[in-house]
Amino acid sequence: MRVSRMLYLIAMVLACSRGAGAQTPAVSAPLSRFVSDLLAAGGRIDATAGDELGDFLVAQQLGGVPSRLNQSLGLQLATTPFDVGLETSKPGFEALPAHYGFGPSFTMHAGAIGRGKTSVSFNYQNVSQGSIDGIGLDSFRLGFVMTPPPSLRAQYGAEAVQEALALRLQQDVASFGLVYGVTDRLDVGVGVPIVHIEMEGQVRSQVFGPTYTLTPRPPNIPPDAHFFDVYPATPAPASGCSTSEIDITGVNHAPDPVALFNMVELASRVITRKCKASGIGDVVGHVRYRITNSATNALAVGIDARLPTGDADQLLGTGGTRATGSIVWTGRSGRFLPHASAGYTYAAGNGTSQFNQVTSCVASGASAPATRATTCSVIASPTPLDLKLPSEINFAGGTDIVFYRRLTIAGDVLARLARNLTTFTVNDSTASALLPGDPTVPGTLLQVKGTNATLLVGMAAAQVALTDRTVLKANLMFPVGGDGLSPRMAFGAGLGVR
Repeated sequence: MRVSRMLYLIAMVLACSRGAGAQTPAVSAPLSRFVSDLLAAGGRIDATAGDELGDFLVAQQLGGVPSRLNQSLGLQLATTPFDVGLETSKPGFEALPAHYGFGPSFTMHAGAIGRGKTSVSFNYQNVSQGSIDGIGLDSFRLGFVMTPPPSLRAQYGAEAVQEALALRLQQDVASFGLVYGVTDRLDVGVGVPIVHIEMEGQVRSQVFGPTYTLTPRPPNIPPDAHFFDVYPATPAPASGCSTSEIDITGVNHAPDPVALFNMVELASRVITRKCKASGIGDVVGHVRYRITNSATNALAVGIDARLPTGDADQLLGTGGTRATGSIVWTGRSGRFLPHASAGYTYAAGNGTSQFNQVTSCVASGASAPATRATTCSVIASPTPLDLKLPSEINFAGGTDIVFYRRLTIAGDVLARLARNLTTFTVNDSTASALLPGDPTVPGTLLQVKGTNATLLVGMAAAQVALTDRTVLKANLMFPVGGDGLSPRMAFGAGLGVR
């Protein structure tokens, strides 16, 4: 009867999570296009009097490094390690206190909860990302250079737009974990995360070319040419996001009748955008089998399956199924319990197709009293990315220190070797993005470094037994080097009942 009730409860949790995943997300503008959309909003300039053209930012450029940055950020945010409450077992050593084993599920222990026993945990994790591939997200060193296509060189001349990007990425995850001991050696469980993501970006754009000032202008240059247009089409709004622009005070207005509505023309501009999304994440199914129950060496094998219940367009999930098989060892030396695990994550399916969508804008007919209009649409990228989800090799190791009856502390390092995950570097020169005859463009240039990444993170955890069956736990996640996203600091807390 206990087994049937437990299976029924797990089925109900999965059914509820699937229904929650089908709900409308909190925001309709896809976070998976955040970088390329923001660069498009920040880089549109005027070409001729009466026309505002987005052709200066061609789809091929937005579909290059900006889209690859979208994809790398999205995949890493969707697979950030967090506690879903599945590590609730004891190694099985009789001398250990009963409260041991409610640590965070970043790493597994070679134990089992026991036949007919149930554990429930509620957890919260906050992660604020600080850098990607050693590049500070808030340093404005994520640089991009846009130049007009050859077909429009005669219209624009030798001009270039340099955009410097800063990002703030934050995740909040609340999760519910449920584990049941089918036998003394076999556990099954499910973890259900609810994810909230906030992405905020600021892009500083500058035009570089032969003409920088409004007055005097050469007679062959239209009064509003080669400047950022503040009104009416930029900054382009994003549904569900807040978008603002910092105007430079004291800049002259373009002359009438070119500039209706007191329009301002800027040689540089700053746009800030903040978007967010909330919903069910990828639900985790868990199975673990304890092979041995040695007093000093315990072995177990485990399988975790992450199902595509999260909205991949909003980076709440990966969009595919990821299965991880692991072998786990736990030892003992006095109060120290070292542990290590090694596993392989196989990913089936593709990431969101939004990674291969970019914004394209063209001039269109204006409606009075406006003298200009721009029509923007989302089109397929002319340089599509490989959307296959990356597989991983995983290693984790650390030790627990058990204090009599009440307190356990732990330290761990988690390493993930991800294949086909783009890494980046910053070039302090933009020359490689320019053509002969282009102006000198100061600033940095973000470039692709490689396609394999070593993701490292360190964790410290502690748990206090409130009673013999109830545990309060907390953890910190911190950077230890490696590639990819690194947190400034991450904090988690939870309550476990067994």
